[in-house]
Amino acid sequence: EIQFDYIRFPEPYKSLPPQVFPEQNGRSKPQVLGEFLTEARSRFAKLGVRT
Repeated sequence: EIQFDYIRFPEPYKSLPPQVFPEQNGRSKPQVLGEFLTEARSRFAKLGVRT
């Protein structure tokens, strides 16, 4: 069983170096998340995993 029920994006803490997402290319966080889930579903389907 695979669960994607808790996903976080890095917080911009001053004590940490800036978090960089070089592949963002102007996409919003929800858009990136949606694309990830679409790709995951596609790959799981090829393995016969029910979603």
